[in-house]
Amino acid sequence: MITNQMRVIVGGKGETTIRFFLFLGLLTCCWLLPGAVFAQEAGGLPDVGAPTESQAEGETAQPADQPTVTDEAESPAFLGEYGRWIKHAEHMAMTELDLWGSSSTIPEGFGVMLFGYGTMRAAQRYDNRRKLIDIIPVFDIPDPFHIGGNFFSLDFNVHGSTKGYFAGFMYGITDTLMIGSTTMLADIEIKMDPIFTPGSCERLGVATRAEFYRLLEQLGRPRPKHYYKSEPLDWGDTDLFVTWNWYRSKYFSTATTQRLYLPTAHRAEPDKAIIFALGPDLDVGNAAWGLNLSEAWDFRPPAPANIVTFSLGAEGAIYFQTKRKSPKFLKPNRDVWDYMKSQGVELDFFPDLSDIDPYYYYTPPPWVAVSGGFGIGPISLTYRHGWGFNGKYETNSPGFKKVIDEIGLVGTGDDGKIVAAASLPLTPLYIPGIAQFRFEYRTDGRNSLVFRDVYQMGVGFLIPIAPPEKYRLPKKKEVVK
Repeated sequence: MITNQMRVIVGGKGETTIRFFLFLGLLTCCWLLPGAVFAQEAGGLPDVGAPTESQAEGETAQPADQPTVTDEAESPAFLGEYGRWIKHAEHMAMTELDLWGSSSTIPEGFGVMLFGYGTMRAAQRYDNRRKLIDIIPVFDIPDPFHIGGNFFSLDFNVHGSTKGYFAGFMYGITDTLMIGSTTMLADIEIKMDPIFTPGSCERLGVATRAEFYRLLEQLGRPRPKHYYKSEPLDWGDTDLFVTWNWYRSKYFSTATTQRLYLPTAHRAEPDKAIIFALGPDLDVGNAAWGLNLSEAWDFRPPAPANIVTFSLGAEGAIYFQTKRKSPKFLKPNRDVWDYMKSQGVELDFFPDLSDIDPYYYYTPPPWVAVSGGFGIGPISLTYRHGWGFNGKYETNSPGFKKVIDEIGLVGTGDDGKIVAAASLPLTPLYIPGIAQFRFEYRTDGRNSLVFRDVYQMGVGFLIPIAPPEKYRLPKKKEVVK
């Protein structure tokens, strides 16, 4: 569960939310900007010479030698044709597209480029009893001499921060079918500064952290690494997806999204991996092929309350087996081992792993999640809860799996979080896009990491690539003399 959580750096579903707010922002701008250019009916600008509604009803047409002046001719658009296109996009959002809810898709022939940035700070983790503890539990061994306390205690003292960069592209095949891809890069800095507290181990001459590290090496464990920094960035998960908005009406909409995960994510260096307590490095995703299926449902009341939307979501993912390098362990000193055992020291955590295969096989844990929320105009609030299941390790060393389980950073778990988002349209600046700001707060969990200071921002830009005639900028009406 924990090794799967780096995908939240910039939001696993950020592209879905910003896709919705991109067009919601265009709609919002219709209230913020003057609408003189679009005083015409929703049917758009008629061609020159086409009969007007008054002519169809038998009224006398204007003489041909009199000028016909449109609003655009009277008030030329700011920035010329580009400004006219921005206004046209606003007009479409208001009168034709009616793109609302998280299930909406990009209109046919349009693309959207997404860019995002996010930060987070690794703080604590929830244990199996839903209590907040250190990221790696304090490791201690019972006192074999029964004089009170422990043989020793080791607090791994892990802390760090992460910055993430998100990019994506989506394209509308039809008005209800969309394809796209997203990826991310992460700038990670994590420190492990273990705090060693001796107990009765002082009887055996182990009183400092340096002496404890020497003892670890005698028991077959390398000294843990203390620092990890991306150089310069670590690549995260990449996915390809297709979304089908298979039902849409004025009050209800639903869409299905299928994703294919590509194994592009950074894998923790085995000799620095946090799941082996050998250092602070961790995966920036799953680094495995995978499949994800999600469904979104949106509801809204009739006007004038249709500015309020309600959304539900459900998704799940499975991953396929991947081959990974094993960490290198030392050959235990049998004399030291036997002496420690003779003193009654519990050494089950230190099996001989020196003969482990160079590679092991790992299947990332499958997971499912549900979400629910509401939005009022450009502001939304969502609660999401996910459940992760056991990943699978295959190795020739049973002790290797036991060590992973004892460290406690893998296994079944769940977590809940609240996501607040707000959008800011960029069309008042004559930029065809919108900016979005998100904040996440982890509320509860079991066997899951707790990130704090989770702030994200993203920008989406609408790009007309091959729009059909119905979405193209109408030709400017000419003055007829």
